[in-house]
Amino acid sequence: LAGCVPVPASAPVAAPAAAPARDPWLPEKWDYEYDIVLVGAGVSGDAAAIAATDLGAKCLILEKAPEEFQGGNTSVAGGEVYSHQDVPSAIAYLTALNGDYVLDPEYVEEWAIRMADNGNWMRNELDCEGLLGLEVTWRPWEEFPELPGVTNSGCWIVGAKGDDSGYGKQLWDLYYANILKRNIDMWFESPGKHLIQNPITKEILGVIAEHEGATVYIKASKAVMLCCGGFENNQMMHKDYLHR
Repeated sequence: LAGCVPVPASAPVAAPAAAPARDPWLPEKWDYEYDIVLVGAGVSGDAAAIAATDLGAKCLILEKAPEEFQGGNTSVAGGEVYSHQDVPSAIAYLTALNGDYVLDPEYVEEWAIRMADNGNWMRNELDCEGLLGLEVTWRPWEEFPELPGVTNSGCWIVGAKGDDSGYGKQLWDLYYANILKRNIDMWFESPGKHLIQNPITKEILGVIAEHEGATVYIKASKAVMLCCGGFENNQMMHKDYLHR
């Protein structure tokens, strides 16, 4: 072509640019992607997923138990959602309850504020009467009456109208009905096994889980929430965190 400079036969040909190297902590591919992945399908995981979904997030709940044993401790517990009606009292109570294990005052205050609103959220957002024909009611209860701040404490329960006693199964049924109502993905027999973390920024990027007989990599674009209960039966965590 006119104006083109001929290339000598011996001139080297530039190799195509190599693809950028994949960060070694990332999987070769993500099998699934959600805004938020929650590990544990008890009432805490369900409540977090419901609230996040109502704010527009796409959520996945991972649960290691089979579907016939759904609900975790929630379904076999007393079904009482402990709460305070007064924020300063709640702060004093939790501070005393923790004894020598000092908590960040900012977290204690936020816990107290949110907990005081538990009942309003349950009554306003979970449609207990419409879904189950039951109601959410308040019952005063002083679990440790010797501690400061115990006044105005009690629990929210899910039960029949006019009845101040509830059961864990009814509480679980209410939350699970709201999971189904919102079409939130919940995978049974799918334990979370490992977190995927950027070792430089420390950001948690996702979860490695077992699902339907395979290892899957699940990306969490906004957050991973660990709602998998306490560590009463983990002796190593007793040693690490309770120093005993």
